[in-house]
Amino acid sequence: MMHILGKSFKLKVVVSLIFLLSLIISGNLGLASEVEKTICVVQGKGDVRTAPDMTILNIGVEIVAPAAELAQRQNAAIMEDVIATLLKFEIKRTEIKTVGFYMWQAIEYEEGRQVFKGFRVTHSLEVYVMDVTSAGKVLDAVVKAGVNIINDVRYYLKNPKHAYNQALLIAVDNARYKADVLAKAQGKRVERLEKIVELEVYGPYYGAEGGAREEFLMTPFVPGQLKIEAKVECTFILSE
Repeated sequence: MMHILGKSFKLKVVVSLIFLLSLIISGNLGLASEVEKTICVVQGKGDVRTAPDMTILNIGVEIVAPAAELAQRQNAAIMEDVIATLLKFEIKRTEIKTVGFYMWQAIEYEEGRQVFKGFRVTHSLEVYVMDVTSAGKVLDAVVKAGVNIINDVRYYLKNPKHAYNQALLIAVDNARYKADVLAKAQGKRVERLEKIVELEVYGPYYGAEGGAREEFLMTPFVPGQLKIEAKVECTFILSE
């Protein structure tokens, strides 16, 4: 009886070893399959060009007067006229903000010596003009109201999200194209997209094919087109 039990025990051990060996072999085959796969990491770029729908003006008033209080008072009076002019174009007060206010002594050099000319007061505004077509008219009007500094004229999109999302899709397609080329060069194919990392956000800024950004622009304005770019890094799995 013990002899029969011994044989049964040995048989179970052999069966268990065979099962364990099969698991090890199948596991090794799985690892070998994974080893055969190659990882390909590439970067893709995409851009979208679109017409701007908002203008930002950076304008200011500079006054020089013998006394600091007088310079400030004169500057404030002109700035009130400028703001009143902006409001006539249906520009909201929330779309007008002070971005700089400075006062310092006005010193000039005459025959190699410093000459005190009074006090200089500069007040700068950033103005959001939602109607792109009226930007030139707005600028002409505020100059008549007393603006004597035009720092910058920029064009933007009120909501660049849609255009940027399009640029992202183009960037991913660009990365996939590169991965296909690299895979083919190795005699492989792209099996799947494993991971996408958004790298940088660009724009909106002026596209190369149109538009202009210059300081001290005079009417008429030419908005041209804005360029929005996206950049991604994609990891692809290649297989035979």
